[in-house]
Amino acid sequence: MGRKSRFSHDQIQDAFKQVEGGSTVVEVCRVLGIAPKTYYRWRTAFGGPEVSEAKHLKQLEEENRRLRRIVADQALNLQMLNDMLGRAPDPGAWQRDRNGRTPAMAQAS
Repeated sequence: MGRKSRFSHDQIQDAFKQVEGGSTVVEVCRVLGIAPKTYYRWRTAFGGPEVSEAKHLKQLEEENRRLRRIVADQALNLQMLNDMLGRAPDPGAWQRDRNGRTPAMAQAS
């Protein structure tokens, strides 16, 4: 059975954040009273995936923001076209039957 660390997971994550914030590893280690080798061991054990997960989350949020903007622009374009044609949007126009055809396509055949 391994011995329990005197540092909690939150304290270890705080150390990573301090280094990411601009402090040097040596300064953080001196404050915590640990050797730099311990910090790097922690980073391999705890730090790798969470940093990459944060970057991935940030990329996903940016993509989500971009896609929402595109959807909003398309909705605005559709509304402008319907206003120019002088009609209300037909909510059933986008529905498809079990064969994948819209009502307009079904009437044409």
